[in-house]
Amino acid sequence: MSSHRSRTCSLALAAIGLLFLIAPPALAQRGEQVQANVELQHAFDAAQTSARASDSLDPAYELLGIAGTAQARDIKPLAPNAAAAFVDLVQRATAAAQRKRGSAARDTLDQLVDFRFLAKSEEIQPAMKALDAAMRVLFPEVSDALQKSIDAAKHWDERLSLLNELASLQGSAVQVMMNDVAATISAAFDARVASLDKIASQDADDGERARKLGGLAEAKRTRTEQTADAAANNVDAVAAHLKSGGKERGRAMDASVSSCVETGYRSKQLAQKNQADHDRACVDSGRVPSAGARCPVANVSLACYGRVADGESITYVYSNTPEEAATQKSCAAADQLPANRIPTSGAAFRTKDVTLAFVCGPSTEAAAD
Repeated sequence: MSSHRSRTCSLALAAIGLLFLIAPPALAQRGEQVQANVELQHAFDAAQTSARASDSLDPAYELLGIAGTAQARDIKPLAPNAAAAFVDLVQRATAAAQRKRGSAARDTLDQLVDFRFLAKSEEIQPAMKALDAAMRVLFPEVSDALQKSIDAAKHWDERLSLLNELASLQGSAVQVMMNDVAATISAAFDARVASLDKIASQDADDGERARKLGGLAEAKRTRTEQTADAAANNVDAVAAHLKSGGKERGRAMDASVSSCVETGYRSKQLAQKNQADHDRACVDSGRVPSAGARCPVANVSLACYGRVADGESITYVYSNTPEEAATQKSCAAADQLPANRIPTSGAAFRTKDVTLAFVCGPSTEAAAD
């Protein structure tokens, strides 16, 4: 289980990113609203096609974002259809993880835990139900596999590392409020600690014995801290904090959530390859991948061009936001595009043959600020 499971700030950031859904600026005409909904439907069609092609959870990020956006806009039947597509993918990915076992199961479970925070933030009930069912399948399997690995490991440091993974797994179960699952994992952890303590105590080398016992004591201390932190930042607590308007950020972000970034590539294949990485990075930055909409131009102060491999980015910065002055200083003059030169349809890429691939949009709350 990856170490980030013990750092709840990353999960909180992900939840923040999906909570504040991308909404188009106040639409002056009904036609624009209809067009935005049509584009959202097209985005869903593409995401669903991608999801049906494999058991990977990568398309689930976009499906869940579309479901939340459609639910917020009350777009029927798109909202339930997107949620259903997400549920179907979760079920297939879980079945695939059961077949593959090992690291595949652990990685899938990591993603399911993250998705549970996102789904709760928007109260997407079918998604939450499916995620709970899937996690109840994978938690025991991952736990059993870790226990067997601890028992079979021949080297002390490997055993200790696996023991820490088991503690992290318990923290994940606590975070998603599966207390019965967490209790079972906790008992397994305690049993392995007792067994390893006996082995360490029998080591004839005083220094090695002290090192091993010290490692066990540290593992127990870390487990206690992880579970306490997980309980304080469980899925309901984080969602309640977000819904009450809490703005605390667990760590510094790559850029402010009130800016919006469009990324384009020359190669469609490269864009497809980078889709999952883009969406994860976007959510981690406190924004959300926008489905079927360009960056808002209302209240824009300037746009700043940037370079990416085989492509280009355009960052839209809005008036009266914290990063406005900073961007005016940090963005080279040649790369700045003032508001009066930005068309209502959005800025054009300067690099030849680059077409829009991704939009990482601001939260509606940040934009309002």
